[in-house]
Amino acid sequence: MNYEELTEIQDEFSYCESCKMNHSIGQGRLDATGMIIVPKPISLNKKFPSIYSSDSKEMDVLSMIFSKVDLHIDDWYITSTVTCPSSSLTKQDVLDSNERLKRILYTISPKVVVLCGPQSYYAFFGTRIPKLIKGSYGPVECSNYKVFYNYDLTKYLKEKLEDPSKCQDAAKTMFQTWTKVSKILS
Repeated sequence: MNYEELTEIQDEFSYCESCKMNHSIGQGRLDATGMIIVPKPISLNKKFPSIYSSDSKEMDVLSMIFSKVDLHIDDWYITSTVTCPSSSLTKQDVLDSNERLKRILYTISPKVVVLCGPQSYYAFFGTRIPKLIKGSYGPVECSNYKVFYNYDLTKYLKEKLEDPSKCQDAAKTMFQTWTKVSKILS
């Protein structure tokens, strides 16, 4: 049943008017225990952008963290707020993704959702990050799912290239958040 539902969502939401291409709505297990929502796909290969391909630096970081906190990437479904790796993410693009994300969440029905970055938070909740949460990472109140707000891996990697010393806190925060996620799932 999940496969048919995701195929329907893929058919409905994969075509991008701006770049005139079809894009993936996500990747991973249909019976995933967790879902990761990233801001947008990365484009290692302009013809076939992916959420996080197996050879991406983001997946390397995620795999390293997962190995240390006893999580397995095979137990997760990864999707993004928008399906096109366009260079900009407008407020409307993010808001338009809300219905697709809700349908994917309903279909996968994960125990835990990890929102990577403010765009993912906005797409999931339909609101900006409250000042109470802004600048902090970890669990977020949500009645339907156990939700965690975490750092955007692509942003982390970009900042790491620019100034590695600034990224130590971000790395520590990501690790702490994933440790909390692991405890909930064990």
